[in-house]
Formats: sequence, C-alpha cells, structure tokens
Amino acid sequence: QNVSAKVKRNAYPNPANEIVNITLPEDNAQIDIVNVLGQTVKSVNTTSANETISLEGMEKGMYFFCIKMHDKTITKKVIVE
Repeated sequence: QNVSAKVKRNAYPNPANEIVNITLPEDNAQIDIVNVLGQTVKSVNTTSANETISLEGMEKGMYFFCIKMHDKTITKKVIVE
C-alpha cells in the first residue's frame, strides 16, 4: 500500500478543534502546516509514527499539512474549527 493512502486514512479528526492525530508509515518526518495564503504557520519534526499535533493558537480555516518523509511529500487538507 502506498504512503499517501496510509496518511490519507489516518489524519483525524477532520474537521479539528484542538488537536490532529496523524499516523505515519515511518517514524521520522517533517510536517509543515501551511495556511491558504501559503504561509507556514507551524512546523513539527516527528519522532514516532503516531503524532498528536496541537492546533493551539491557530485561527479557524483551512490548512495544508505538508508531510515530508525522505524523498516523498504528501499534502493533507485539514479544517480547523
């Protein structure tokens, strides 16, 4: 199964309020959270395959979670309410 399908199924809840849980196929990844204006509002370096990301301080709206693992980048759209 490909990496994109695994991440697509395992980013929840969506829409989200306070946190987003992401299950990754591998331990080390960088997640950049980008707003609709293209500005990176938060970056997280993961250390496990199961990450909980706090949305504290983020305004309501649509964000793109750009997940970079080795030579692959996957983008997941998340709504913050």
